[in-house]
Amino acid sequence: MTKTTKQMLSILLVCAVLLTLLPAVTFATDEVEMATPPSIIERVRAVIESVTVAPTGVAAQGIDIELHGEMIDAGMWGWWNTSWRLYDNGILAVGSGHLESTGFGVFAGDSRVRKIIFEGTNTLGSDLDFLFHVVDHTTMIIGAENWDTSAVTSMTSMFWGTSALMSLDLSGWDTRNVTDMDQMFGHSGVRQLTLGVNFVFAGGTAAALRPVPNDATFTGYWQNVGTGTIDNPLGDYVFTSAEFMQNFNGAIHADTWVWQPHDHARPAPRIIQLNRSGTDTPFDPVLAGYPNAFLFSTHVQNISNAPTGGLTVTISGPNASSFEITHLSRAAAIGVYYLLLNGSDITADLPSLPVGNTTYLPSSRRFLIQPMAGLTAGTYTARVTVSVDNHPSGEFDEYFDVEFIVE
Repeated sequence: MTKTTKQMLSILLVCAVLLTLLPAVTFATDEVEMATPPSIIERVRAVIESVTVAPTGVAAQGIDIELHGEMIDAGMWGWWNTSWRLYDNGILAVGSGHLESTGFGVFAGDSRVRKIIFEGTNTLGSDLDFLFHVVDHTTMIIGAENWDTSAVTSMTSMFWGTSALMSLDLSGWDTRNVTDMDQMFGHSGVRQLTLGVNFVFAGGTAAALRPVPNDATFTGYWQNVGTGTIDNPLGDYVFTSAEFMQNFNGAIHADTWVWQPHDHARPAPRIIQLNRSGTDTPFDPVLAGYPNAFLFSTHVQNISNAPTGGLTVTISGPNASSFEITHLSRAAAIGVYYLLLNGSDITADLPSLPVGNTTYLPSSRRFLIQPMAGLTAGTYTARVTVSVDNHPSGEFDEYFDVEFIVE
């Protein structure tokens, strides 16, 4: 018996005792007889109205949700021992008990359900497929954030079609054992998502978060809130929906994520690393009349949390025109290189590097620098810079000595 139930029973007992005493009271006049009973009833009513019910369950967590309303429907969730009550204000209150897939959405298409509140403790089966399938008028789900999902293996279409659901807190979910999230968020309206350290997107993009629009309001990216707010996120991580699902790592990215607004857009840090750096990277000296000098291969590594976007290679310095840069053609699987920079050219573009490009192996992520053929005797220097978002992110100097031929 809950504390609230005990309080109400005590109040009813007091009322019963007072009412049983009324017939035994003898009043001297009709005036007293008429005035006294309402006074007792009013005092009983005052006792009832003064009782403050201590919050339990969801309310005790500080969530301001009113359950007041007339109950218009009730039943059991699927075939399990979990009861629910539906109120005329659109709140679906779900009690403690077991939850598991029924193979269909129990409240699919039910326009009466506007908010779902899990009031107690729920045990979960291994299969949560279609659990909230097409609850397309529901704007809020509360009380599921701390479910123990560690034994769940399938969440297929779990939130599919929840088109009115804007935010979702899954901060306590452990999905490391989930193997199937196919269409978990398909056609969902979720644009605010709280994920914890043990959340994993099984199958990467299979979860089907919808693309963030790139329009007058949003930038096309998700961003973590960090030290900011929902309306003004200040986190360091920015992903497209596909990148979010592919690269989310709870140990690094656990946070509340929102669609990045244009008004407070903060670009993702896009950082690269070159396998050559500094001011001392000389070519081996050659004699005048050399046919071709040795070339250096420079590998570019993405060490940031977002795709780099297009890279710009710039060659500068007094002898910039004495070097040329080539890059492996995307279409040239046989290893044919095409010219990037030569002579009077000073800049060229490289394709974007994806997140997770953590090795120097892919040949399409490297470029080659080589002195021009037939340079006369002398020392040639140039600075090679690779820029991201027009900011130099890696650079190195090249030296090339051509010696006179001694007869």
